[in-house]
Amino acid sequence: MFVRKQDSIKILLGKNIKLNRQRKNLTQAEFADAVSCDVKYIGDVENGWFYPSSELLERIVAFLDVPVSSLFDPLNQIDISSTSESSAQKMNTASKDKSRNR
Repeated sequence: MFVRKQDSIKILLGKNIKLNRQRKNLTQAEFADAVSCDVKYIGDVENGWFYPSSELLERIVAFLDVPVSSLFDPLNQIDISSTSESSAQKMNTASKDKSRNR
């Protein structure tokens, strides 16, 4: 299946909005109410069907207290807090081993 770049950006934006909403332990209904939006529309944005308007995006970033750029960052989806120290050390060791083998 072919995914256009603009669609992948829409999906990334939606996933990052959802991730930040979940980090605040909010339901879609609570979040929609907080940003003055219809809950179905929030669901559609989070699922990558629609881009939010610029006004809604401003309300979203203000409420979530995140920079707008973070919503377009693919690395934002990595939850570093859930990575255990031993897992982080294993990844670091594996990276160093890989570098030595080059």
